[in-house]
Amino acid sequence: GLTGLKPMLSLLFERATQGYLVLADPERRRQYNQNEAIDLSGTKVTGAQREAESKELARTYFEQAQAMVARGDLHFGVELLQLAAKLDRRCEYLLALARVQVKNPKWLQRAVDSCRAALELDPHNADVRFQLGEIYEQQGDLERARAQYTAAAREILQRSMRGVAKTKLTPDMLTLTGVVLCLAGAVLVGFEQRNE
Repeated sequence: GLTGLKPMLSLLFERATQGYLVLADPERRRQYNQNEAIDLSGTKVTGAQREAESKELARTYFEQAQAMVARGDLHFGVELLQLAAKLDRRCEYLLALARVQVKNPKWLQRAVDSCRAALELDPHNADVRFQLGEIYEQQGDLERARAQYTAAAREILQRSMRGVAKTKLTPDMLTLTGVVLCLAGAVLVGFEQRNE
């Protein structure tokens, strides 16, 4: 059977994974080409081209990660999301990473770190604050959870009010604003009820 081949197959898999990670990251790939003396002089890449390539690659990784997570492959989904966030540091990628990390209780601190990194990019992101509140609540840190839920509700309210202030008020918009306010309040009430 495969018993005697297991060490060799394990080594091959490890090398293939290392190769993929090197080729997937433009900076690692450049280092590899330089170390192996691979001549790419015929193709000069500008900084803008490299940045565009990185962003396109990051988007591809993000989409592949979403598909992997949907199939239940969390580990490789996390790996691809980390690569996406490294190539193109976006709040969207970091939040997606946190949402996958939170599915594994051993990764909760990583999920917190991903949310914090997302908040550095967009401190007013209510979705990130809500996710961080859920993580803190799961960890039993109710004060931090309450603070994040409150911040999320405040951000939702402020975003709603900015939208209202920019336009002429109609009855439908007033109704929508009322719904948003009710939802923001429901988040806090739900938290309080769960933790009485």
